[in-house]
This record gives sequence, C-alpha cells and structure tokens, in this order.
Amino acid sequence: IWGQIRCRGVRRGERLVRRLTQPPLQRCVHAPLRMKSRPAAVIFILVTVTLDILAMGLIIPVLPKLILDFLGGQMTDAAKWSARFAVVFALMQFVFSPLLGV
Repeated sequence: IWGQIRCRGVRRGERLVRRLTQPPLQRCVHAPLRMKSRPAAVIFILVTVTLDILAMGLIIPVLPKLILDFLGGQMTDAAKWSARFAVVFALMQFVFSPLLGV
C-alpha cells in the first residue's frame, strides 16, 4: 500500500508525510516536541504583576488627597480633577492594551 498520512502536531502548510510501509505504531519522527516549562519566565511575570498591584495600591488611596492638597482644599475641583485622571487612565488602557498584547 502506497498511501500517505499526515503527521500530527505539524502546521498545515508544513505537514510531513510518511509511507504506510513503515510500521503502523511508529510515530511521526518530525512532529514537534512539547516545550519545557520555564520557571524563570513565570517568576518574572509574577514579580511584574506584584509590582503593578503594589503601585496601584499606593496610588489609589494617595491620589485624591494629593489632588485635594494641590487645589487648596476645594472638594468640587478635586472631584473634577480625580474624574479627569480616571477618564485619562481608562482611555490610555483602552488605546494601549492592544499594543501591549493584553
């Protein structure tokens, strides 16, 4: 029998074929191997996320009081500026998240 079968795990455009004359239990030799786990990459991501959470945890309670102090204690102006910062932050997240791949 001279049929051909596709190897599993190979991209569609790069599919390799083998002859059916080979033993049927033999796996496709050219199929890609699984990637080894990368603990250094996982640790790096966890450290980055932790630093991001710490930064947000510092900014959220401090920023309203800081704006209030800069404006001389005027609550209405401080509320407007806080809303502006929130809108700018949300717009920046909306625009730049696709660029970052989030």
